[in-house]
Amino acid sequence: MKKQWPLLLIFLGFVVSCGPTTRIAQAPSVLRQVMGPDDCSLLAEHQPSLLRKIGNHESLELKDLFVLNELGFSPKVMINIIDFTHTKISMDARIVVQMQEEGISFQVITYLIGLCE
Repeated sequence: MKKQWPLLLIFLGFVVSCGPTTRIAQAPSVLRQVMGPDDCSLLAEHQPSLLRKIGNHESLELKDLFVLNELGFSPKVMINIIDFTHTKISMDARIVVQMQEEGISFQVITYLIGLCE
């Protein structure tokens, strides 16, 4: 039997993956300004609740940033998401160290510090 590879289509704000297991996850078209279709589909597959949170402009928590980092989102995309959701995190030395230990980029950390000023 021939192996089918998933086909990803972005159509009218929906991420559609067709293959052996067909899935449809809603992704508002406005998210395309914030992240690429690959990032949307990655979130839809692994963290659909976080995708909805971002789509609803809900402020992110520190744990959400850790998830984005773990999924391999670039610093630029993470900063776009922070702006899009109007996220502000109270930064202190403990949180900065925690973010560094989790592998959050220096660019994202300094951006968040700048939002606190």
